[in-house]
This record gives sequence, C-alpha cells and structure tokens, in this order.
Amino acid sequence: MKINFDRAMIELIREIRKKVSPEAKPKIKFANPEIFDELKVIYNKESDVILKALIKELFTRAGDKWLEKLEPASSTATEKSDHQTKVYRGQTMLVEKRPKDTSTKKKRTRVYRGQVVEF
Repeated sequence: MKINFDRAMIELIREIRKKVSPEAKPKIKFANPEIFDELKVIYNKESDVILKALIKELFTRAGDKWLEKLEPASSTATEKSDHQTKVYRGQTMLVEKRPKDTSTKKKRTRVYRGQVVEF
C-alpha cells in the first residue's frame, strides 16, 4: 500500500530514527517500501514509551487501517501506564501522570468582622 508522506509524518520518522536502536536504523528509510512493517516490529519489541508514542502517532497520521495493524484492540485495553508522553516545541517528554485528587476541595476560611467565614 502506497502512502503519501506529509511534513508531520516526515518529522515523526526523523524523530523515530533518532530514538531507535542502532541495529534498526538502516531499516528506517523513506525509500524502504516496508517501513511501516519494520516500525510495527520495532513497536512490539521496544519498551521505550516515547518511541512507542512516536510510532503510534505516525500510524495514526497514516490512517485507520495502519493503526489497526499496529496493535490489536485487546492489548490497548489491558495496557495501563502511570506515565504520559507530551510534545512541547517538537520535543517529546515522558511525564508522570498526576493522581486524581479524590478528596473534597478544602474550603478556605477567613475572619470577617469577628466571625469565621468559609468559602
């Protein structure tokens, strides 16, 4: 299946090529017709969360058919992570997820004319 690469996809492939192990770098080239198949193998083999997020974003931009090939629906439901990837000015960062605050919001108190007021 032939894919037309847009500018964002090219940047993602460059970032993936920087982060991937040296053994896999020769396989990741724009001239390689099986680049998405190679990336699928790397996605399943690697444990780097940032690299997985970059590959997943590339497959998302390529289309729904490619995203379905990347990972089956059963594995996405079981995967729970306490980290989140964020992209800021082109740099991908791994950030810990903040735990949701389940406690009630603390009410502020002030003294107004000798009386304690909560708001």
